[in-house]
Amino acid sequence: MSLIVLKKIIEMFIILLVGVIIYKAKIVFQKKQFSLGTYDTLAEAATARKKAEKMLKSEVIAFYERWTAKAAANPAWAKENPIHFQVTKNGAEELELQLAPKLDPETH
Repeated sequence: MSLIVLKKIIEMFIILLVGVIIYKAKIVFQKKQFSLGTYDTLAEAATARKKAEKMLKSEVIAFYERWTAKAAANPAWAKENPIHFQVTKNGAEELELQLAPKLDPETH
């Protein structure tokens, strides 16, 4: 039995002992799992997950399009400035996405 399966069984057992059903929302990005919190309903957990997914996808795609345009205009710059993404949680336990290299807002 894997450690992940054992952890899920323990979490389910604790929930059964307490007699309260809670729903956990999680998302995985770059092989890292981020907890998005616990919710009273499945709908609330699904909404949190969809919001995080939308934020990550929309920001990453927009950044990639701007980076690609700049890279096409300047291949030497592209070699020196590969794309890096990092996801962290801020003090309010919300996901934050850091993108590198820095691009001018008007870069298309």
